Amino acid sequence: MSAYHCVQNTPQKNTGTSHSIFYNFPVEPLCVSHLEFPISMKRYICDICGHVYDEEKGLPEEGIPAGTPFADIPDDWVCPDCGATKDAFLLIEG
Repeated sequence: MSAYHCVQNTPQKNTGTSHSIFYNFPVEPLCVSHLEFPISMKRYICDICGHVYDEEKGLPEEGIPAGTPFADIPDDWVCPDCGATKDAFLLIEG
């Protein structure tokens, strides 16, 4: 069974209908479960000293690999600059 590739789907002037152009060549079926969606990495700041934890970078020197979400850092972890507990860190918005 062949699939066809749709390259355009735009409303037509004065008709209110859509028009698609299809090319007659087979395409591979798309399986959404195999797509990689970027995960939004967040940053957190220590409310005591201003140290920033960036999830994208992690803290390899502290044994926390790049890409580690803040929530996955052990609860007994402390700020490497001032020793504040994890609950002293605030999410940086925007």
